[in-house]
Amino acid sequence: MSKQRIGILTSGGDCPGLNAVIRGAVKASHQLGYDCVGFLKGYEGLYDPVQYVHLTPSSTRGILNQGGTILGSTNKGRFAATVGVQDRQEIEPHLIEGVKQTIEQLGITGLVCVGGDGSLAVAQQFHEQGIPVVGVPKTIDNDLSATAFTFGFDSAVECATDALDRLHTTAASHERIMVLEVMGRHAGWIALHAGIAGGGDVILLPEIKWNWDHVCHKILQRESKGKKFTLVVVAEGAHMPGGDLVGEQHAGAQMKLGGIGRIVCDEIERRLQREVRLSVLGHLQRGGQPTTFDRVLATQYGAHAVRLVHQRKFGEMLCYQPPEMNSLPIMEAVNVLRQVDANGAAVQAARALGISFGDRPVDEVGSALFDKVEVSKSPAAAQQETTEEYTDDFTERLATPAAPHPAVLPLMVESLGEEVAAEAIADTLLDLVADADELIHGPVESDDFEAEKPETDGLENEAGEIGIAAPSALEMDLDRTPGFALSLEEEDVSETDEPSGMKASARKPVDLTSAQALLAKRIAEAAQAKRSLAAAEVASEPDAESSVAEGVTQKFATASPTTASPSTKSTPVESSLDDPLEATRSALEEALIN
Repeated sequence: MSKQRIGILTSGGDCPGLNAVIRGAVKASHQLGYDCVGFLKGYEGLYDPVQYVHLTPSSTRGILNQGGTILGSTNKGRFAATVGVQDRQEIEPHLIEGVKQTIEQLGITGLVCVGGDGSLAVAQQFHEQGIPVVGVPKTIDNDLSATAFTFGFDSAVECATDALDRLHTTAASHERIMVLEVMGRHAGWIALHAGIAGGGDVILLPEIKWNWDHVCHKILQRESKGKKFTLVVVAEGAHMPGGDLVGEQHAGAQMKLGGIGRIVCDEIERRLQREVRLSVLGHLQRGGQPTTFDRVLATQYGAHAVRLVHQRKFGEMLCYQPPEMNSLPIMEAVNVLRQVDANGAAVQAARALGISFGDRPVDEVGSALFDKVEVSKSPAAAQQETTEEYTDDFTERLATPAAPHPAVLPLMVESLGEEVAAEAIADTLLDLVADADELIHGPVESDDFEAEKPETDGLENEAGEIGIAAPSALEMDLDRTPGFALSLEEEDVSETDEPSGMKASARKPVDLTSAQALLAKRIAEAAQAKRSLAAAEVASEPDAESSVAEGVTQKFATASPTTASPSTKSTPVESSLDDPLEATRSALEEALIN
């Protein structure tokens, strides 16, 4: 019987450490008894024409410290699966079938796909079509949220830091302003780390809004202190003060970023009449030898990729979560970008050094160093946050029952009196309905609530008139919302429980009449299911004008210690029109409808 075989490919942009991954995978495969083949030119080598080479420990000797990839790579071609952030394109079916045929003919047990978010989006589609794949994260941007570090990032930071060290001496010699543009499409990790390590004075990131005045004032402040040069580091994905990105957009492809460094350089020169020079690192950050850290990290990725294949954990991507090398589904791993936190430790440390991010006046750069700063939010994000605040507040109140458990109702009646206890329970039920309305429609903003209160149908008690306006649309799935009967029903709802269906409810309107009936039904069933006393002779049907409090009072009368012993075992009974709880339900439903 022939050996099982593992395939490996490198896709997307190259970076230092790819050869270390290949070497680690080949050596681990050899130790576990697998053959290993490498497909050339990324995913293109899998189909028409199929291009691969046999990989052995001997053929991969000496590649640990080499940059690039011996297998070649491409981020274009027939298998390009992304246009922008989370903009997925489906791979053509005939290509998928061709890849399946290649995998079957070569006897590939598992395919190791090394790439960034775009390349792993292709791997995810392979997995969905039954092709056995595992993912290895590769991006110098370090913007995958599932892993603490991606290999290639440390080497790119080393390159950018070395550039800043060199620019520092020439800038000081000629008293110039130097602008360094580095890579960083959606995240500014390279700019941030290199700016701190290389002594940058201004750092412009995609995650932090900035303006020209703050940048120029920082330069002038340095000059006032006798520092006649300034180093400005800008990520290629940093937005202009107006919100635009700088680059070239081509149909059917991701925007090719680059050029913001030149704009920053020219604008500073125009505003300050100073001599400004620009350096763009570009692909220098992708080339050269990997750093020691990247060699170790990439080797671990290669070896553990073979482990995933050996354990048949297909459709998963490796994640470095120090000190462990774990894995999780590719879809979860690449779905969320890991961006710089404007309140994070690294940004706080940079501010403490006097570094400006162009987001605050120069006289405030060194103040409130470790305070949380407000980050501008888009209208959509602000609306989502508001909705979540209503949801969290409502859930917290539901999780804290205001009414007693039915088992202690007799004691409550005895100590407080039937009328007071009844009003407390009735108010609790009505408050729950009011909270639901506030969750859906927001709080009442009028200062004169009494003037706007709608007419009621005579629901009154000793505390005064109780009026509840029926919501125009009850957009909550009450059947999935915990806590509506907490005061009368035992439910284990902790503070950490998620309100099932709560967030989705705002987007899924429910028939108002059905929802009202369901609410009333749940209240009635909750009370029936938790009766602590034996069923007693039911009282006569209350008057149609009875209030909720009066209905609960009759319930107390049924549960009075004079009619049954507290130790009597509860027995569910069928609801009837003579049941005082049914009258309570009807009154509550009538209040909702009107």
